[in-house]
Amino acid sequence: MALLFAVPANAQLLAETGTTVQVGALHQQLAGLMGGAAGALASPGWRFTPALGVQESWTDHLLGSDGTGKSSFITTFTPSALINGQTTRTNTTISYAPSLQYYSNGSQTLINQNLNAASQITVLPERLFLDLRGFAAVQPTYGGYGPSYSGYGSSGTTALSGQNQSQTLGFSAHPYLRQSLGDLGSAELGATLSYASQNSLASNQTSGQSPLNTTLGGGQNYTSEQEYFSLASGSALGRTSAGLLVSASQDSGSGVMNNAYRNQAVMNLGYAITRSLTALAVFGYDDVHYGGTPPYNYSGPQWSGGARWVPNPDSSITVLYGSLQGVQSVQLDASYAPTARTRVYARYSEGISSGLQQLLSGMNGSTLDPMGNPVNRATNTPVQLGGGFYGTQNNLAQVTNASVTATLLRDRDAFSVTFSRQQSHQLAAASAADASNLDSTGWYGTLSWQRDLWVNLNASTFVQVGTNQYTTVGAGQNYDTLVFGLSLSYVVSRTVNAYAQYSWTRQGYPTSGGSIQTLPTNLIVFGASKSF
Repeated sequence: MALLFAVPANAQLLAETGTTVQVGALHQQLAGLMGGAAGALASPGWRFTPALGVQESWTDHLLGSDGTGKSSFITTFTPSALINGQTTRTNTTISYAPSLQYYSNGSQTLINQNLNAASQITVLPERLFLDLRGFAAVQPTYGGYGPSYSGYGSSGTTALSGQNQSQTLGFSAHPYLRQSLGDLGSAELGATLSYASQNSLASNQTSGQSPLNTTLGGGQNYTSEQEYFSLASGSALGRTSAGLLVSASQDSGSGVMNNAYRNQAVMNLGYAITRSLTALAVFGYDDVHYGGTPPYNYSGPQWSGGARWVPNPDSSITVLYGSLQGVQSVQLDASYAPTARTRVYARYSEGISSGLQQLLSGMNGSTLDPMGNPVNRATNTPVQLGGGFYGTQNNLAQVTNASVTATLLRDRDAFSVTFSRQQSHQLAAASAADASNLDSTGWYGTLSWQRDLWVNLNASTFVQVGTNQYTTVGAGQNYDTLVFGLSLSYVVSRTVNAYAQYSWTRQGYPTSGGSIQTLPTNLIVFGASKSF
């Protein structure tokens, strides 16, 4: 058995499961996750596929930070490139699609960066390796928005002004040396250098917290340096497996990540009760510090116990319960295949983390399929990095994430159902000015359906309902969301695709008088892309 956490990370929160809702892409992504053609390895060698997308959108409410706005046309240009490299020394996928958006109302011009990149490089065969990972996306600063329905630069199901968009970046480099010890196992020595940032695209974003956002106007960023040494047992121990991990990390940046650190020594043990069932145990010592107001410190034991069940080659379920960084920790990571055409994915995690830590933890724990979609390195489970529903935050919190996704793939249809819930209890604020307690609980459910109407034409639709509840200084506020989307995608030729999209969003905001203000919003999109 390999180490439970192959790439050490400060945060042990699992990214959400779920499939990316994009025009014409749901059927293809589900086929890839189930081992179909879309999920097959790219052809050997390097392949470079450039493209250009043009999109025109109209909305009757260009939503800003206060939930109000006027009608606007939005013109978007999106040059993009998909790079696949499959050689004896590298496995590389890079999907880069920056977009230029021009707004007719508000005289805004925004440049959004969108990137998903992963590369596993063999520097010296069987000895020296380098893993690189990169991620960039623009997401709503304030929570309560539906999924991104178009892969060509729209803001999602609701058009957002620049004051309600944040640019998120994440990068990591992970060089490591691995030495085989024969039947005894292997040893690994490595380091990880990571950087993450999140900044509002608004030029006049104000500082401080609001119930919908805890990102400072000046943005947030941090750099993490981590060194580790690990040992993993081999076949010599028979049914028993063991792993030792010793790591140290040093963080620098803004807010709670300023001068943060974590030192830990962890022993991972496993015993194969049967061929499909393995008992797991983890114990060790943690020394943790975070900045912010007030600072958070913990020095003491960490432990957990559980099991891993592998009922068939396409299924894996791991459950752990224990204590991590001084708080209760429950971990569930499951992928189950009832039939060849269905998959059920479930994830549950509890832990201490900041928003940017969650991003880096999810990014470093994932890789990309050949189409550039993020999936879990070990289980091929789809993961979502960032998103529009829970908004952005820069505090340190005790966070509980739970998500379940069920998918069904048929010859002409693809179905996906997702339920997600996130609960956050603030432990430290980024600064004294933002030190009021802020707790939040949010959930949403999404049903997506795509059908191939003809050979070159498919239709997609989805509906999402959810709510965010924010509690600060004893007062609670609910923000409810209902989203509906419908799209058509047509393959004009081998290199040209055209699409049309309509989405309707209704959001409810409490007013100062205690009543609920409902804001229905329409968005119409037409676009096309040309690959070369």
